[in-house]
Amino acid sequence: MKTDAEVTPYNNFDPEDQTGSTKEGRGALPDWLAYGYITPNFTRSVSKTVEYALNDFSLSQVAKGIAPNEVQTYLNRSACVTLYKINGIITNMKQRLATYLAAQPD
Repeated sequence: MKTDAEVTPYNNFDPEDQTGSTKEGRGALPDWLAYGYITPNFTRSVSKTVEYALNDFSLSQVAKGIAPNEVQTYLNRSACVTLYKINGIITNMKQRLATYLAAQPD
């Protein structure tokens, strides 16, 4: 799980999607780590943004039991994401929900 969240997989150049790996891992991980969302440079950018946010939230929950020092890292990366399309350009308006979630009892 952690490798998928931290290491960009080899691009297998699938004819249906050549923007990143379609076999394993997070092919659009560079955008996710740099911006906190997936840009339109990758296919399915909006659905990948939601998917990666949910994946990081899930990883933060697993980390509570096996790597407590990493919980906040993944919780922060999973913060609530709202995407808007303005003049044909997808824009990220990110609201940090991580602080609220971290304060909630288990």
